[in-house]
Parts: sequence; C-alpha cells; structure tokens
Amino acid sequence: MSNLWVGDPKDLKSTENGCFILGYFDGVHIAHKELINKALQTSEEKKLVPSVFTFNGPLYTKSIPTRGYLTTRKEKCELLFEMGIQRVFMVEFTDWLKNLSPEDFASEILIKRLNAKKVIVGPGFRFGVGGSGNPDILEKILSEHEIPVMIMPSQVFGDKPISSTRIRDCLLNSGDLESANRMLGRNYSLTGTVICGAGVGKTLGYPTANISILSKHKLIPVNGVYGCIVKVRGSKYISAVSIGNRPTFDDDHRSIEAHLLDYSDDCYNEEIEIEFVKMIRGQIKFENRDELIGQITTDTKKIRNESGEWI
Repeated sequence: MSNLWVGDPKDLKSTENGCFILGYFDGVHIAHKELINKALQTSEEKKLVPSVFTFNGPLYTKSIPTRGYLTTRKEKCELLFEMGIQRVFMVEFTDWLKNLSPEDFASEILIKRLNAKKVIVGPGFRFGVGGSGNPDILEKILSEHEIPVMIMPSQVFGDKPISSTRIRDCLLNSGDLESANRMLGRNYSLTGTVICGAGVGKTLGYPTANISILSKHKLIPVNGVYGCIVKVRGSKYISAVSIGNRPTFDDDHRSIEAHLLDYSDDCYNEEIEIEFVKMIRGQIKFENRDELIGQITTDTKKIRNESGEWI
C-alpha cells in the first residue's frame, strides 16, 4: 500500500492537487461508495488526485471499540484502493487534532497540509472540536479560499439513511445479515487463523475449524449458525459457521467454528476468510447430543440446498 500515509496529523504533507473525501469510512459501505464514485468522476474531469482523509483508531465521540469495527485498517484501505482511490491519508486522532476549531481544521489540515482543491463529504460529516463543524460550515469556510465543497445526499435503505451504525446494529442486535450485506454492498467477512479447538465437532460427526480472529477489535456477529463461504488456500468452500458458547455443553467460552462441507484436509495454522451469506438460526441449547446432531444435519442440508449461486 505505497499510497497509504499513516501518522501524526502535524506531519501531514501532500504536494498533489487532491480531490478529498472526508470521513471515518468504517465498512466502506454503499453510501461511502457514492462519495468515492463522485471523487473519481470529479478527479478525472478536473485532473485531480482522488484521495481520502480518514482516521486511524477510535474517535472519542464513537462507541466503535466496544462494538467492533466493520473493517480493519487493512480491509478499509484495500477496499478504498480497489474502488479507485489513489491516496489515503490516515491520521491518528491526537489531542491537537481533536481540539482544532472548524476554521483551524480547514486551514491547518485541508489547505496547509493536504493542498485540497475540492472536498466531498456526506451529510453526517462532523469535524472540529467536539464535532462542532458540519458540511454547511465547511462549505462556508472553504468558499473563502475558493475551494468548492460538494455535500452528497444520504443514501437510503429501507426508508432510513445507510450508516455504519445501522450495519453494526443488524449484525450485533437483530441478526439481520441480509440487510447488513445489502448496505455494505458485499458479504460481511472475518479473517482469522485456524487453531486447535476442543474437538467437539469431530465427535459429533461434523469436524470444524476453530477460528481465532486476527483483529481483536473486529465486530463478531450475534451468536448463531450461518451459511458462509470460507476461503482457504486460494479456494472457496460452502460452510456452516457457528458463533457461540456451546450452551448444550455448558461451555461459556465464545468461539467461532466452521464446518467446510466439501473439505477434508487439515488446515491448522492456515489463515482463512469467512464471508457471511445467510443467517440460518440463532443459538439454541439442546437437551442432549442427539438433538444437537439432528439440528446440525438439518442446518447443513439447508445451507447446501440454498448455496447453489453463492460461489
């Protein structure tokens, strides 16, 4: 990622004429994509460099760390670059930055350090001390420096604006994976390493890969069973993925286990990616092992029958 800059905002420097989109961009969802597409279009027309100004780590105004990120720093940057962004400036949210007035933020960051020639933001963008600046204020400040600001309208799903918060709520609270994926514009995913587990799945006739997620701040969806696509060693496999604490066995340890339907090799220590396609059911405590095995059989049959066009 040679076009990624990460560091203290006081050290920012860009000598290129940039068309900047500003925001946190957790999830890089379809509303973010509208900003990106507008930046690409404008940059081509005005001979500018499509660029992103964003943040590394949590903002003091957000509850993201306790709920989890939709995208890690690596995932966020990969998505931005794949969509056509040429430069990403990811700054630490230092005391100096968070205490800048809206006027000083525009002057010190956008004009002095980033050399912005055009700025594009969504309607919910906030900046300056305590989030006191909004898009209208930004437009007013930058107009005095002849830097145009474009305020993009909200993108709506289900009669409400799309936001990272809504997507988190779907994944964490309602289990509405379908809505989360539609707002993301792709399947929600986790990346992790296969580790040794308790071996319970194997004793039930359904061996599983136990996954340790690489980022401790990544959002883990609500407990339940999911139909997924698991990528391992460059190949994709339809899978049944369980997230939970094995209530049938009175196990309080929360784990992520993937049963790859047509895979029999050992994949310990492999890095794998899990794409969540469909939620099959919530977590259930069964009376005995036979009931659990019966339900797993039903779950895997359902996933196999419905997965015809997943890969």
